[in-house]
Amino acid sequence: MSQQSVWVYPWDLHDCGLDAALQIFVDCEVNTISLATSHHAWKFLGPGNPKRRIYFPQDGTVYYTVEPERWKNSEIKPLQAK
Repeated sequence: MSQQSVWVYPWDLHDCGLDAALQIFVDCEVNTISLATSHHAWKFLGPGNPKRRIYFPQDGTVYYTVEPERWKNSEIKPLQAK
């Protein structure tokens, strides 16, 4: 079995809906998903996004729930996206 991978932004999964997105991946025989859990801000074009064609994310954030306790002694702390 060959590896079929797709790079995915969290906002596209959110806008398309997880079930619909996963069905697209299954239909395209994708068996690996690379999720961008941290990304710089830029202008992102989403021609397949059903809710928006252009997205401007918050700069310097992560797209997962930050556990403050885990980072309490660290000089660098992740900024959770709003």
